[in-house]
Order: sequence, then C-alpha cells, then structure tokens
Amino acid sequence: YSTYEKKMIDLNRRFQIVALLLNSFDDRLAKELVANPDMVRERPEAVIQQLSAKNEQLRSRKPPLVIPGSADEDWVPYSLALEVEALRQIVAGHGGQPQNEATAKLAAIFDAYGKDNPGAFNAAVNRYHTYINDLAPKQLADASPRLESFFSNFEPFYYAAELYVIAMFLALIAWLFGSKIFASMSFWIVVFTFVVHSAALVLRMYIAGRPPVTNLYASAVFIAWACVGIGLILEMIFHRVYGTIVASVAGFSSLFIAHLLATQVVGHNGDTIGVQQAVLDTNFWLATHVVCITIGYATTFLAGILGILYILGGVFTRKLIPEVSKDLGRMIYGTLCGALLFSFFGTVLGGLWGDDSWGRFWGWDPKETAR
Repeated sequence: YSTYEKKMIDLNRRFQIVALLLNSFDDRLAKELVANPDMVRERPEAVIQQLSAKNEQLRSRKPPLVIPGSADEDWVPYSLALEVEALRQIVAGHGGQPQNEATAKLAAIFDAYGKDNPGAFNAAVNRYHTYINDLAPKQLADASPRLESFFSNFEPFYYAAELYVIAMFLALIAWLFGSKIFASMSFWIVVFTFVVHSAALVLRMYIAGRPPVTNLYASAVFIAWACVGIGLILEMIFHRVYGTIVASVAGFSSLFIAHLLATQVVGHNGDTIGVQQAVLDTNFWLATHVVCITIGYATTFLAGILGILYILGGVFTRKLIPEVSKDLGRMIYGTLCGALLFSFFGTVLGGLWGDDSWGRFWGWDPKETAR
C-alpha cells in the first residue's frame, strides 16, 4: 500500500469506530418504542426480530459492553439495554425510569452531561463506577484487566529498546577503541535489560494465558528476547564484545519492529493481546512447534548479524586479526547449527500438528514435511 492508501484505510477505520460508538449509545429506537407502545403490542414479533437483528449486527462489531447482565447473561451495549427496558415497560404496562440500575445510572451520566452540570456528572460517574466495580463480566472472570492496563501503559518493551540502543553504542565504542570499561558497561546494561525483557515477556504470557508467540507482534518481541539471550551466551563464552554488539542490535531492531506493529505503521490493528485465532487456539502446539520455529528464525537472524559484523570489521577496520576472525567464524557456525537444529525440530512438530489437527491429508504438504 502507498502512504495515501494507508492513511485512507486508517481514516476509514476511525470512522467505523465513531459509527460503532454512536450506534452503541443511540437511544432513538428506545424512545420511539416508548412513544409508540401500540406498535409493539400490535407487532411484537416484528419488533423483537428487528431488535435481534440489530443486536447481532452490533455485537459482530465488538461494541463497548457497559450494562451488566443478570445472573450468567452477557453484558450488553447501552442502546440495547434501553430498548429491552422499553419493551419490558410496555409489556408491564407502565413507564417511568429504567428499572435496570446500571442503565439508570448511565442515563444519569448522559443527562448531567447534556445539562452541562459537572458536579452532577461527576457524582453520577462515581455512582455508576461503584455499582459495576464488583460486577466483572464473565468474559473477564479469569483475566487481569488492571494488570493488563498497567502493562500496556508502562510499555516495558519500548523502554527495553531504548536501553538496547544505549548498550549498542557503548559496545561499538568498546569494539572500535578497545575500551574494557565500555565493554563491561554495555554487557551489564544488556544483562539488566534482558532481565526486564524476560520479566515483561513472562507477565505478558500470564495476562494472555498463552505461550510467548501468538501473533506477529509477539513474534518480534520473542525473537528479540531469543537473540539477546543467545548473544549474551556468546559473549560469556568468547569475551570479544561481539556477542554484546549483536545482542543489542538484534534486541533493538526487533523491538523497534514490534513497536511499529503495535502503533499501526505496518497495518497492525494496535491490539497486541487479542483473541487467538481458532486455527492456532492450542497452547501445546504454540508452546512447541511455534516456539521452536521462532527460535530457529531468531538464531538465523543472529547469525546474519554476526556475518554482517564480520564483513564490516574486515572491510572498514583492522580488528579482524586471525584470532578474532576464527572466533567470529565459530560464532557464526555455532548459531547456524542451532538454527538448523531448532528449525528441523520445529518443522517435524509442525507436521505432527497438521496431522493431529487436520488429519493425514496434510502429510503431503511440503511446507510441513519436506522443508
């Protein structure tokens, strides 16, 4: 897509959100039902069918659910709650204020806002918040919405990317000028950031209730984590600062890509912890096949960075003495062997997944059996 097309798509998406909000809080149909009770009494089936069709269409667009249902019923949009309340009042033969307490409290908020009364508005908001505070929807019964809100607002991966940039510059200075102090500083910054990165990854897994790789954004975050971990292992083995350089470069670049995905620059919808697609909705295979394959990709990515570093060091510097060249060659060879190992096991597991999920028909698929 061109920049113009991307902006038009984004503009359309924003229009759709505004339209969804307007429909979710639209009270015109409820008022029409209350004003024309005979229409409901004469054609109850037609009215109920109209409401059902509207509810189905609205729910397919994932509206804000602000009115709690009774017992095990789902929460509903405000407009639907008003319409159901209007029908109830007509059938019961009386009007007046809504009997659903949450609907009445939310209606008080809009009424105070319409009258431009800040005091009444704030009081109505507090009453509504107090009422629904302990009425979590059943969809969120096993979730941690406050923890997820904190995680999203804190943006640990964004700060980790900034720390990787600092470590990268320090490591490059240490490499070019042979400074052991800068080499040590860059290494420990990467270690600290890797710990933060790991903790954020575990917290994200806890919130989502899923293994680390579930979508494109999560793949970028996990690849960054795997590359940094492998880079630190290389640094602890060879002590050449190259491990720190590739760890910080891979960590920053992958997290930067993840940040672009999360902010819709490359077409992502912005929701980084979404509902898992049905075809991938199995934690066992996500934790085995997908993780193995992603580690294989990450290791290949790291080997590529090491190769680029080898070429740059040989062309633009005099750092590539025979001993260093030998160590870099061993690093590249070792990471490629690791990439081949994880890719092989991941591919085998992918074939098993296909056979387990869709049957032996998938045994012919060369992508899963003959890569």
